[in-house]
Amino acid sequence: MPDCAILNLHQAVGAAIFDLKQGVKFHNGEELTAEDVVFTFERILTQEIGAPRRVFVKEVESVEKIGDYTVRFNLKSAWPVFLQMLVHNQIVPKNYLTQVGDAEFARKPVGCGPFRFVSSSASPPQAGGTEGGQIVLERFDDYYGGADALPPVGAPYLDGVIFRLMPEISTRLAALLDGTVHIIQNLAPYIVPQLIGDPDITIKTTVGTRPKFIDLNVTIPPFDDVRVRQALNYAVDADAILTQMVAGYGVILPGPLSPANLYADPALEPYGYDPEKATALLAEAGHMPEEISFTIDAYGPYVEIAEAVAGQLQLLGMDVNVRTWEYNVVKPLLLNCERQAFIHDWGDSAFDPVGYIEAK
Repeated sequence: MPDCAILNLHQAVGAAIFDLKQGVKFHNGEELTAEDVVFTFERILTQEIGAPRRVFVKEVESVEKIGDYTVRFNLKSAWPVFLQMLVHNQIVPKNYLTQVGDAEFARKPVGCGPFRFVSSSASPPQAGGTEGGQIVLERFDDYYGGADALPPVGAPYLDGVIFRLMPEISTRLAALLDGTVHIIQNLAPYIVPQLIGDPDITIKTTVGTRPKFIDLNVTIPPFDDVRVRQALNYAVDADAILTQMVAGYGVILPGPLSPANLYADPALEPYGYDPEKATALLAEAGHMPEEISFTIDAYGPYVEIAEAVAGQLQLLGMDVNVRTWEYNVVKPLLLNCERQAFIHDWGDSAFDPVGYIEAK
């Protein structure tokens, strides 16, 4: 649970009891106690605040205080991913939020992390932010230090941090190169080779939690036959696409789960590129490659990938094209099984394979 530094957890079927670290202070000087934890989750679960992370605690029946620094989460049933879901929510100060209200809290948030809020000229998240807006934070000297088992422990080294909103990649890169900013993220992979040799720049990479894949409509031919679906896997040179699209910065997955997912099977291997096997599987299913015709739906950044996949399948003889959509337009058609194939990604940070595979 971020900013709370839970020390002990006592878990039983249908319930989990947490002992909170004592002496943790919010940025307004108030101490974090069980009252704040209960208030935080009751607010998420029951108040009409449009809580986007309510889904992460959907199996929590109730939260109760059983001591000044002890809380019990009562679950609707045994929920293996409960702890992973819990970390997606942050504890808020009951007294301050109750006093100022939700709107003022959104303008002047208070937490208990290493940096505290100073000011913001950024647009609301739903507006996507504006070029040039920024969020200013300063060091919180009474920071409790973080979880004892997760170094570094203690006060932050920096006096402050400024987050500047730069939606365009070119703007972020220019700001990094001229020293206006010190860290940027979401760097386009094709730019990385240009920066690797710069002694003043360090490139950091990490495994992502948003696998990209193609959904196939298995309710109608030809994808109701597993052999046809397998043939498509063998017909696509995923390594070539990885090199072409993202300069090799990625991982070919054997299934829908990110390799960072706690429940992914490390023994599984990707299909691999084998057009002869693809043709053989199609023949077993009673099809020639030329008889396979379908459309791949895509939007935004996935159109280029869809076109690369379509191009490879065309080389095998299939009639495959790409149609671009706005996601909110194509989504109801997908849910009604009215489309054939759709390329997209899905966030996997909760590491819940059931919720991930069943996601709409």
